Amino acid sequence: MKTKQFNYLICGIAAVVLVAVGWYFLSQTISRPALAEGRLEVTESDYDFGVVGLAPVNHIYRVKNAGAGDIRIVKVATSCGCTTAQLRQGKRITSPIGMDHGNLPRVNFVLGAGEEMEVVATYNPLAHGPENAAGFFQRAIYLKTENPRAEYTLTFNVTVDTNK
Repeated sequence: MKTKQFNYLICGIAAVVLVAVGWYFLSQTISRPALAEGRLEVTESDYDFGVVGLAPVNHIYRVKNAGAGDIRIVKVATSCGCTTAQLRQGKRITSPIGMDHGNLPRVNFVLGAGEEMEVVATYNPLAHGPENAAGFFQRAIYLKTENPRAEYTLTFNVTVDTNK
């Protein structure tokens, strides 16, 4: 008889544990109100410098958080060592950021809803030496947010004439 009571006790404990675990997982899947998300809006994502000489050139891309919540830019990288980017908002400005060789630190640049910033792109034709400066080049700046679905690419074209 004691074995039968022991079996009932084990079954009762198992049932309570199963109900508790089920309740926990059910509570995790119940839809919660979505948090307001930020969304970057770029007024111009492509730019053409035209024909330039050997001096570095800059272009400013204007970016706005058009979403209802904050958005955090976690990483910035460029497609080539000849290009750098800086994020700028008022007095906040990052150091120049270049190509990612696996060692770029997180940027952690937060834009609140409705806030704007600038991405300052700098192209240096002499970055790879004067013998490689001339010609047509396409370069990119990559903005990665904490939302992997919200990554942005800013591009530019430039033609370098070493006689200019």
